[in-house]
Amino acid sequence: MKYSYTVFALCLINGLASTYAWDAWVESSGDAPVNYTIAEYKAFIAGNLTATGALLVAAEAQYVKHHLQPVADFYVAISKLGDKEIPDDYVRIDKLTNHTLQLDTYRKLTEGVWQLYATGVKQAKERAGHELNVTDTEVILAKDLQTLVTDLSNYLIQAAKNERAKGKVFWPEFHDRVREFLNAQVTVFYASVKKLTTTDIRAANYQQLYNDLHLLLGQ
Repeated sequence: MKYSYTVFALCLINGLASTYAWDAWVESSGDAPVNYTIAEYKAFIAGNLTATGALLVAAEAQYVKHHLQPVADFYVAISKLGDKEIPDDYVRIDKLTNHTLQLDTYRKLTEGVWQLYATGVKQAKERAGHELNVTDTEVILAKDLQTLVTDLSNYLIQAAKNERAKGKVFWPEFHDRVREFLNAQVTVFYASVKKLTTTDIRAANYQQLYNDLHLLLGQ
């Protein structure tokens, strides 16, 4: 399993990261993003994906250990998506005829991957030494998770609509693919959780995925 691509696929779910995150990285590195070449952006993406991938390997092992197999499977599905998505997206970007637009698109991908690494570190710190706190019943947690996913899906619909209205290229289709994957995979997740034998384990799975998406989305 190519965990370096797993993180990029999480970037798909996250959409685009904040400009502040990019500016913070630029300030710490001392380099201006406009001076980066496409090769340098790709190198930065690869390095951050590998580093964050190591965090996800540890997270998935903990999920399986604590009977959170559906959550682990959710990330496996994301990994498979990323295995296909990132090389395909490189091809799509490289086909853009405007070199300035190519650079800007790679810059935004780099921005998102940097934010994903920061989020991965934060998630690892929150998991370290802490038991999962299940805050409500299985039924309520399932509804809360669905509400969060619905909000995200609606955000992606609106993002794609706004991008098309502005004549943007690459990003509308990008967000459409994310939304289609998310809705399909959440359906699989719910079906898997319902097969678990106890209400406590089902509730824990809903809680864990809710926590992860909530943190990832910065809500």
